[in-house]
Amino acid sequence: WDIKRFKPDFSIIPVEGYITPGMDVTFQVDFHPQTISADVRYEKLKCYLDGGPHTPITLTLSGSCTGILPVKEVQTFQAIVRQSDTKQIMIPNKSNQLWNLKPIIDGEYWTGPVTFIVEPQQTKAYELTYRPLTMTLETKKHVGSIFFPLPDGSGLLFNLSGTADAPRAVGKIQRDVPCKTSYVELLTVTNWLKKPQRFRVKIEPLKDKLDTGSSVKGGEYIDIPADSKKDYKLSFYAYKEGSSAVKVIFTNELTGEYQFYEVTFRGTRPGTTATIELSTLVRQSFPHVVNIENPLPYQVNFIVNCTVTEVLFPTQFSIPPNSQGQFTFEYQPLKVGVVRGLLELNSPDLGLYFYDLVLTATPGAPEKAVYFRTSLGSSITQVAKFLNFSKQKTDYTCKVENPDFHVEKSVAAAPGSTGGTEVVLDVLFEPSVLGEQRAMLFITSSVGGEYTIPLFGTCDPPKPQGPFTVKAGTNIPLLFRNVFSTTTQFTFQVDNPLFHVTKQNESIRSHKEHRIIVSFDGSDVGSTAAVMGKLVVSCAHTAGGNSNVQWVYYLKGI
Repeated sequence: WDIKRFKPDFSIIPVEGYITPGMDVTFQVDFHPQTISADVRYEKLKCYLDGGPHTPITLTLSGSCTGILPVKEVQTFQAIVRQSDTKQIMIPNKSNQLWNLKPIIDGEYWTGPVTFIVEPQQTKAYELTYRPLTMTLETKKHVGSIFFPLPDGSGLLFNLSGTADAPRAVGKIQRDVPCKTSYVELLTVTNWLKKPQRFRVKIEPLKDKLDTGSSVKGGEYIDIPADSKKDYKLSFYAYKEGSSAVKVIFTNELTGEYQFYEVTFRGTRPGTTATIELSTLVRQSFPHVVNIENPLPYQVNFIVNCTVTEVLFPTQFSIPPNSQGQFTFEYQPLKVGVVRGLLELNSPDLGLYFYDLVLTATPGAPEKAVYFRTSLGSSITQVAKFLNFSKQKTDYTCKVENPDFHVEKSVAAAPGSTGGTEVVLDVLFEPSVLGEQRAMLFITSSVGGEYTIPLFGTCDPPKPQGPFTVKAGTNIPLLFRNVFSTTTQFTFQVDNPLFHVTKQNESIRSHKEHRIIVSFDGSDVGSTAAVMGKLVVSCAHTAGGNSNVQWVYYLKGI
């Protein structure tokens, strides 16, 4: 192009270049008149083509320049930065033709429709939107203008003024989070520019300071690509119940522009920290250790409670600063079965820790066995012992399955100490059959649990008794007891005719005593020497077991 001929009112770009067959080239012509004129015309402006005998292309430009129109009133806008304020500008068309206007907006933060149609003899509102991306200072506002060129060569000019206030919170978030639970809140951060931005993150409490029993943390910086969004991870953890309100500010350190969130976390009652499952024999202590971290720079104290009475624990303990502490408790069950309960550790500084307990008690070994030995027709008493671990006074029910062993129906036990309190009870063995016998003594309580004590008894044949002295012409009673469990027929026989029994046999009820009357006639030779004899008590073979049983009483007559 011959650009000299364009000056001073026009200019064109590109000035030179190349074009291939079938190709289109677009030229931009700018009109910048120097004087007011209704018709500024430049004719036959030439574009020369190289590479052959081509005829130059000619171009004719025509323009109209009007004087500066009086400015309408200033249109004032006010919006929070990165938010919008829209106003209507009234454009009257008093002519009889349709206006198709193309407003010219000067000001990077104002936008509106590219074209605007106003019917004849009508007044129409043009909507202009102000959306600032930067905050304004009190002394420096955003300025701009909008010009409506009219078909008659005149125009309407409006000056624009915008105030961008500091941003408001992008969001006000409230979350309830159980204590002892890690939680991450995602905060969406927006980059409104056409280039990447780096924001520095500052977390500051809305109140004076955060509670020492909670923490709110996040990364120091976040980088966001151009014209996009990214989530920022804000971590919260609370040891005890309470509220933590923070302001999370994202600031571009180069421009000073920022955005922020207001976040309130409320630490609620915690759930179960862990489930502890233990199993042991009854009356056997089983220890367990619970580890607890103290992240605070000072000592913390705990108070302990438990719903299971069979768990032994210290009611208080402490953990030094910035260290891990250990709390030890013992499970000492008294009864067989599965028990569920709750262990609670409470600290004014670190809050509550809840542990679900699943405790299983399996049957324990029997207590120390008791041994008996006596003869048939006699009895022996031995002492059985066990340790009572119940913390309260308890009555135990006693039961034995063998009728030859006898025990009181119940025994009282004093409250047990930590290591148990010894309880003793008498067991009577009165055998009814020769040989060895075994039995199990069951001692039970709804509070103290169940104990089993093995009983071993040995029955020897009856030992001879006497001699029993009988004076001539008199009689004496000899006590005999039926040790069998049923009424039994017994036979009484003497081996010396000078001794007599009133009855030769008698049916004696079970475990009842009978008086056998033995009389002595005296010596028939007049001698003063003692006369010896014996009384034999016997029963049927089936009553005495597998062998014939006899009781012998030696007699001495004088």
